[in-house]
Amino acid sequence: MNMVSPFVGLGVELNGNNFASVNNSQRIYIQSQSYLETVDCNVDIWNLMLAGKFYLSPIESSGRVYIPLGVGIGFSDIDINYSIEGKGSLHDKSSKVGVAWHAGFGFEGDMTDNLIFGLEAR
Repeated sequence: MNMVSPFVGLGVELNGNNFASVNNSQRIYIQSQSYLETVDCNVDIWNLMLAGKFYLSPIESSGRVYIPLGVGIGFSDIDINYSIEGKGSLHDKSSKVGVAWHAGFGFEGDMTDNLIFGLEAR
Protein backbone atom coordinates (compact mmCIF):
# COMPACT_ATOMS: atom_id res chain seq x y z
CA MET A 1 0.00 0.00 0.00
CA ASN A 2 1.26 3.46 -0.87
CA MET A 3 0.39 6.37 1.43
CA VAL A 4 -0.83 9.21 -0.82
CA SER A 5 -1.56 11.51 2.13
CA PRO A 6 -1.20 11.29 5.94
CA PHE A 7 -4.69 9.70 6.16
CA VAL A 8 -5.10 7.81 2.84
CA GLY A 9 -3.34 4.70 1.55
CA LEU A 10 -3.99 3.16 -1.90
CA GLY A 11 -2.97 -0.15 -3.42
CA VAL A 12 -4.04 -3.13 -5.51
CA GLU A 13 -5.66 -6.16 -3.90
CA LEU A 14 -6.12 -9.67 -5.27
CA ASN A 15 -8.18 -12.05 -3.16
CA GLY A 16 -9.72 -15.39 -3.80
CA ASN A 17 -12.24 -17.62 -2.09
CA ASN A 18 -12.57 -21.32 -2.79
CA PHE A 19 -15.65 -22.27 -0.86
CA ALA A 20 -15.50 -25.82 0.40
CA SER A 21 -16.79 -28.32 -2.10
CA VAL A 22 -20.06 -29.83 -1.05
CA ASN A 23 -20.48 -33.50 -1.83
CA ASN A 24 -23.55 -34.81 -0.09
CA SER A 25 -25.54 -38.00 -0.57
CA GLN A 26 -28.70 -38.99 1.24
CA ARG A 27 -31.65 -41.33 0.91
CA ILE A 28 -34.93 -39.70 -0.08
CA TYR A 29 -38.39 -41.21 -0.48
CA ILE A 30 -40.70 -40.55 -3.42
CA GLN A 31 -44.05 -42.34 -3.28
CA SER A 32 -42.69 -44.89 -0.77
CA GLN A 33 -39.65 -45.68 -2.97
CA SER A 34 -36.12 -45.09 -1.66
CA TYR A 35 -33.66 -43.24 -3.93
CA LEU A 36 -30.11 -41.96 -3.45
CA GLU A 37 -29.93 -38.18 -3.96
CA THR A 38 -26.43 -36.76 -4.64
CA VAL A 39 -25.36 -33.10 -4.76
CA ASP A 40 -21.84 -31.97 -5.70
CA CYS A 41 -21.14 -28.22 -5.75
CA ASN A 42 -17.98 -26.13 -6.07
CA VAL A 43 -17.78 -22.29 -5.96
CA ASP A 44 -14.67 -20.16 -6.68
CA ILE A 45 -14.57 -16.35 -6.52
CA TRP A 46 -11.61 -14.07 -7.38
CA ASN A 47 -11.48 -10.28 -7.06
CA LEU A 48 -8.93 -7.77 -8.39
CA MET A 49 -9.49 -4.34 -6.86
CA LEU A 50 -8.10 -0.87 -6.36
CA ALA A 51 -8.21 -0.76 -2.56
CA GLY A 52 -7.74 1.99 -0.05
CA LYS A 53 -7.58 2.61 3.67
CA PHE A 54 -8.93 5.87 5.01
CA TYR A 55 -7.41 6.36 8.45
CA LEU A 56 -9.48 8.01 11.17
CA SER A 57 -6.41 8.38 13.39
CA PRO A 58 -2.90 9.56 12.46
CA ILE A 59 -0.76 6.97 10.67
CA GLU A 60 2.06 7.65 13.16
CA SER A 61 -0.09 6.34 16.05
CA SER A 62 0.79 2.92 17.46
CA GLY A 63 -2.91 1.93 17.06
CA ARG A 64 -4.99 3.05 14.08
CA VAL A 65 -8.67 2.92 13.18
CA TYR A 66 -9.55 2.99 9.47
CA ILE A 67 -12.25 2.46 6.85
CA PRO A 68 -11.27 0.04 4.04
CA LEU A 69 -12.85 0.62 0.62
CA GLY A 70 -12.25 -1.09 -2.70
CA VAL A 71 -13.70 -1.42 -6.19
CA GLY A 72 -12.68 -3.61 -9.10
CA ILE A 73 -13.60 -6.68 -11.08
CA GLY A 74 -14.86 -10.03 -9.78
CA PHE A 75 -14.74 -13.47 -11.40
CA SER A 76 -16.90 -16.38 -10.23
CA ASP A 77 -17.16 -20.04 -11.26
CA ILE A 78 -19.97 -22.29 -10.05
CA ASP A 79 -20.17 -26.01 -10.88
CA ILE A 80 -23.18 -28.05 -9.70
CA ASN A 81 -24.02 -31.72 -10.25
CA TYR A 82 -27.34 -33.08 -8.97
CA SER A 83 -28.72 -36.57 -9.41
CA ILE A 84 -31.41 -38.89 -8.13
CA GLU A 85 -30.69 -42.58 -8.54
CA GLY A 86 -32.73 -43.97 -11.42
CA LYS A 87 -34.45 -40.62 -12.10
CA GLY A 88 -31.73 -38.67 -13.92
CA SER A 89 -29.26 -35.91 -13.27
CA LEU A 90 -28.58 -32.24 -13.88
CA HIS A 91 -25.28 -30.45 -14.42
CA ASP A 92 -24.83 -26.68 -14.50
CA LYS A 93 -21.61 -24.73 -14.82
CA SER A 94 -21.63 -20.96 -14.79
CA SER A 95 -18.88 -18.33 -15.01
CA LYS A 96 -19.54 -14.64 -14.48
CA VAL A 97 -17.52 -11.43 -14.50
CA GLY A 98 -18.81 -8.31 -12.77
CA VAL A 99 -18.14 -5.39 -10.50
CA ALA A 100 -16.62 -6.23 -7.11
CA TRP A 101 -16.48 -3.89 -4.12
CA HIS A 102 -15.94 -3.86 -0.39
CA ALA A 103 -16.38 -1.47 2.51
CA GLY A 104 -15.77 -2.01 6.18
CA PHE A 105 -14.13 -1.00 9.44
CA GLY A 106 -10.68 -1.91 10.72
CA PHE A 107 -8.09 -1.54 13.46
CA GLU A 108 -4.36 -2.15 13.23
CA GLY A 109 -1.57 -1.82 15.76
CA ASP A 110 2.21 -1.93 15.62
CA MET A 111 3.83 -5.06 17.04
CA THR A 112 7.36 -4.05 15.91
CA ASP A 113 8.76 -1.47 13.49
CA ASN A 114 8.13 -3.90 10.59
CA LEU A 115 5.12 -5.92 11.77
CA ILE A 116 1.51 -4.91 12.43
CA PHE A 117 -1.52 -6.82 13.71
CA GLY A 118 -4.98 -5.90 12.48
CA LEU A 119 -8.64 -6.84 12.51
CA GLU A 120 -10.93 -5.88 9.67
CA ALA A 121 -14.64 -6.46 9.05
CA ARG A 122 -16.03 -6.06 5.56
